[in-house]
Amino acid sequence: MGAENNGWSLFASIVVILVLGIAVFLAIGLMRMESSKIEVPAIEREEEVVGEGFGTQVGQKAINFTLVDQDGDAVSLYDYEGSVILLDLSSAWCPPCRDQAKDSMNLYAAKKERGFVTLTVLMDNMQHETATRSDAQEWAGTYNISYPV
Repeated sequence: MGAENNGWSLFASIVVILVLGIAVFLAIGLMRMESSKIEVPAIEREEEVVGEGFGTQVGQKAINFTLVDQDGDAVSLYDYEGSVILLDLSSAWCPPCRDQAKDSMNLYAAKKERGFVTLTVLMDNMQHETATRSDAQEWAGTYNISYPV
């Protein structure tokens, strides 16, 4: 019974992290666009998200987004629909983010055969500027990350 309970707790924790991560990601993006006159590239999202059932609450479907990873490939949240997803929001300048990057890779490596997915959204670089593809490449290389950053 203890093992089943731990499994459910892990799943529930991942779902909560995913939902909170998306909410934080969207909030930070909106704040940046409000406070900056620099044109920020739009995140592509599906038109279907306008309807009911989409959002950040338990039981709602997450809003899709598409970003470019360290390899230059477009990665959408919905590419992994049906999988358990750990959405890691990190900044290169953030010491706790750097500490957990290796742990995230180890968790992914241990669970990927069972359909577990890890995605890192690198928000900022070391200069507190919006992270670029080269920042994502450096992050992935530094921590030997094989999943999309």
